[in-house]
Amino acid sequence: MNGAPMPAKFADAIRKLPHVTVVSPVIQKLNTAGKIEIMYGIDYPSFDALKPFTFLAGGPFQGPNDVIVDDVFASSDKGYHVGDTLKILGRPFRVSGIVEHGKGGRKLMPIDTMGR
Repeated sequence: MNGAPMPAKFADAIRKLPHVTVVSPVIQKLNTAGKIEIMYGIDYPSFDALKPFTFLAGGPFQGPNDVIVDDVFASSDKGYHVGDTLKILGRPFRVSGIVEHGKGGRKLMPIDTMGR
């Protein structure tokens, strides 16, 4: 399973095609440690341009170690809030925002962070 089957650099070529209005590179990562989950590494501006996020709390990433979680994840376990720290892939991430579910993974982080 590969989370980035097409190099992100192709996005520029795809944007030039007729009738293409938004191209948003995404990396998907399957995490099997603990609960099985799919996480997304996103380019926030272009991903938001596809269908804008509906924030229930907080907002977009403020730094490379921020994560946006959806409301389903936020209400799981003990509950999660903006400003909480989550350990993801062995590293700490700060919850910058909580959004309505339906935008992909339960956890979304900057694409450059996921790509490391």
